[in-house]
Amino acid sequence: MAQQTQEQDINHLLKVRREKLAELQQNGRDPFQITKFDQTHHSLEVKGLYEAHETELLKDRQEPNVEGMDEEQAKEALKKDYEERRNIMDASPIHVAIAGRMMFKRVMGKASFCNIQDLQGSIQVYVARDAIGTESYADFKKSDIGDIFGVEGFAFRTRTGEISIHAEKVTLLSKSLQILPEKFHGLTDVDTRYRQRYVDLIMNTESKDTFIKRSKILSAIRKYLSGEGFMEVETPMLVQNAGGAAARPFETHFNALNEDLKLRGPGDLFGIRQSGLMDFRIGDVFQDSELLKKAGEASGEILREDPLLEGEKYKLLGEKLAAYISGNNLETTL
Repeated sequence: MAQQTQEQDINHLLKVRREKLAELQQNGRDPFQITKFDQTHHSLEVKGLYEAHETELLKDRQEPNVEGMDEEQAKEALKKDYEERRNIMDASPIHVAIAGRMMFKRVMGKASFCNIQDLQGSIQVYVARDAIGTESYADFKKSDIGDIFGVEGFAFRTRTGEISIHAEKVTLLSKSLQILPEKFHGLTDVDTRYRQRYVDLIMNTESKDTFIKRSKILSAIRKYLSGEGFMEVETPMLVQNAGGAAARPFETHFNALNEDLKLRGPGDLFGIRQSGLMDFRIGDVFQDSELLKKAGEASGEILREDPLLEGEKYKLLGEKLAAYISGNNLETTL
């Protein structure tokens, strides 16, 4: 019953997003039309530029001394100091244009805050009706988490110390018709992360960082080997579990093992040997989830039957494990 109610809620939210898209298209603001947006900076670059500019302009300014003041006096002194610093910075603003996916939005009447996530990270954006116009602000308030925006404005630091962008123009570059996973729990289902890697890269910073590092490592390896005269040859492989979204994989039967296998494309790092004798390796919780599940069930059955692996049936397995543990300096309670 709860699952059915949740599905109905999701279907309603998806319907609302499609209705918003239809309204935009009827008003001549189709977000799926190609829109040219001249991006000048990424979020991390904006923060770095502002900090350097701030250091230069405020180098001779001292922090306010609130020692001996009561709470109200200290609060007023800090407020005055912030306003003076802000006036100095706003007199020489850094104008930027960023583009990215909106991951958070908080509407507060005539002004709103949102977080824009791009390739390098995320940055807070302050959107005010008086700055971008009544019509544009009304459209922004109807926007959804996941929409992609282009933002033009100038950098500033909030009272809480966060470097942000004061928007002067907001452009909807693409409308998100799907709902992103809830931000606090994120995308945690292993199978979904493996099948919908694009969602995983949006929601999980660790996954994105891993892909970036992997890309740089492979690029360096390819560059070196290419410079040494090597030629790269990619070959397909037969595996037990297919990846690659919801595409139906090519399947075949391996007669020698009497096992059904699936064809995967080149590029994945799967296992440590492609031929010859089998060897141990550390399992990957994403790629090997099904295999690890089966291995856990099988090992549980074995240990229930023979906890010390001393019987004739599992004696060889116990000797192999003992030799492997000893050879790799591993500790065990077996």
